[in-house]
Amino acid sequence: MRRITLLSVAISLLATVTAPAADLQSMVVGIGHDELVVASGIPYTSGRWGTDYLALSHLLGLGKQYTVTTDGMIFDEAEPITACSRFWHGIDLVVLRVKTHAWRPVFRFGRLSDLKPDDKLLLLPYRGIQQTPEEITFRHHRLDQYAATNSLEWRNTMVAKGNWRPGFSGAPWVRKGLVYGLHKGEGTVLSEGKEQHVILAEPQPRIAQCLERVGYKFLIPK
Repeated sequence: MRRITLLSVAISLLATVTAPAADLQSMVVGIGHDELVVASGIPYTSGRWGTDYLALSHLLGLGKQYTVTTDGMIFDEAEPITACSRFWHGIDLVVLRVKTHAWRPVFRFGRLSDLKPDDKLLLLPYRGIQQTPEEITFRHHRLDQYAATNSLEWRNTMVAKGNWRPGFSGAPWVRKGLVYGLHKGEGTVLSEGKEQHVILAEPQPRIAQCLERVGYKFLIPK
């Protein structure tokens, strides 16, 4: 989990939009490094060739060897396929492929523009980190419109109020079964003349932009 302080600052299987939160949370995976779960991730595309998981690219600073676990015991080797850099692209995203995970159910994304201030979402961490979802309250589509910031890395993140803990990075923000962002961090911002604690996520439009920019659709095995 990353902390900030900003003052002045072709899918094969689909999770149904009516699936209970508990069923959706069971699909969230743990991203491991040296067999230690350090973050969460979500299945995005799957087929006979395996499954691609979305996580946050700042994980790549830990090294070259990564694993994915669904039960906290078996760690399957994961290969980074492509990524967007938070420094060069302003988007924090990596695609990890597990070739032994064939035909897994995957998440669907909603449109960020459908969210309104004070809408309730569920933050769904990997269960090995926390067993239950966190209810969070959506505040704004973009941090730089909610609070003053010039940070390339953080200004496009979506904003909510809620709790967090280490390992939440990459966990989906979900409403009515659809993902609207991947949890990125938390911090203190100056908004409406007072300091506020907020949590932040990479939003759906930026994730889509990243995947288009790196030509992800051409990386999916036929």
